[in-house]
Amino acid sequence: MIPVPETPDLVAAALHNALELGYVTTTRNETGRLLATLAGAMRGPIGECEAGCGAGAAWLRLGARARTHVVTVDDDEERCRRVREILEGLDVEVIHGGWSDLMERGPFGLLSMPIRIARATPIPDIVHAVRRGGIILIDDMPPSFGFPPRTIDGGVDHTRLAWRTEPSVNCTEIQLAEDMAAIIACRLR
Repeated sequence: MIPVPETPDLVAAALHNALELGYVTTTRNETGRLLATLAGAMRGPIGECEAGCGAGAAWLRLGARARTHVVTVDDDEERCRRVREILEGLDVEVIHGGWSDLMERGPFGLLSMPIRIARATPIPDIVHAVRRGGIILIDDMPPSFGFPPRTIDGGVDHTRLAWRTEPSVNCTEIQLAEDMAAIIACRLR
């Protein structure tokens, strides 16, 4: 039998929070382990756009070095309050606000955001939110095979195409699970 990696207690608390809040989906372990891995290699603050139930921030905190400050933002005050309770005392700043509030805390060594936010935010704004050499992780999307990248309905995915051809970053897309992918970009200039 193949052993299944355990879900850390901090993440389990965030997942329980998701159930209580009525979330059907939240940061899955495949994405979480990638977040933790990237966080462990970072120097400087880490930002997350959209705290949700706190699972992503929990994975980032677990992977990050001891003195690395993690900042997450969400536009719902009740979600922020609950995430603060879960992550209390762990050097995670939970901000009630939006993109501009998070950017005030940057530039970041690592910035994580869902594709929904990336689609609504100009690429230069996202790129300038990280330091040179910093990493941007865009998740919460299904895989797309071939070129050009496609949406679920078969049309060209212009957001993915724009990231893959953006000259200010090195960028790739990786498949995290059968039904899930992420874009990873490194700021060049």
